Amino acid sequence: KLEDAGWEELSDATVPEPRRKQHAEWTRDPAPALRALQAKRDDINVESLRGGFNVEGFRRQVARLRAAGLEPIYVVMPHYALNFYGREAIAELREEVTILEMDVPQAFEDVYEFANWYDWAHLMRPGAEVFTRRLADECAKRFR
Repeated sequence: KLEDAGWEELSDATVPEPRRKQHAEWTRDPAPALRALQAKRDDINVESLRGGFNVEGFRRQVARLRAAGLEPIYVVMPHYALNFYGREAIAELREEVTILEMDVPQAFEDVYEFANWYDWAHLMRPGAEVFTRRLADECAKRFR
């Protein structure tokens, strides 16, 4: 049996000193993050990140799950950075399986409010609460 470790909020009490320093830099100068987010808005499938997604491996995973009687639902998590290699494959794969693309800033502006984030990839509690509601909304729209 796996131990249920649960979830632990990112805070000065829960992260090591190097992460606290990262967070201090993150909050001190939001300009780099906001530029990266604008670049993501402008082109989420940038040329330099194209390729590299194992489409056939993904399809094999979907087939194995379905053979076991499960219907997979994939979530592309929100993230400030533009670093999803092979993201362009999602356009093709979402025709075959449910993929909730939560990494599109234009569709989830409330999630991407700078104050919601601890760093480029981790939400703080207020952001996690917004994200959770938005994810639930997306599921409700898709699975009614």
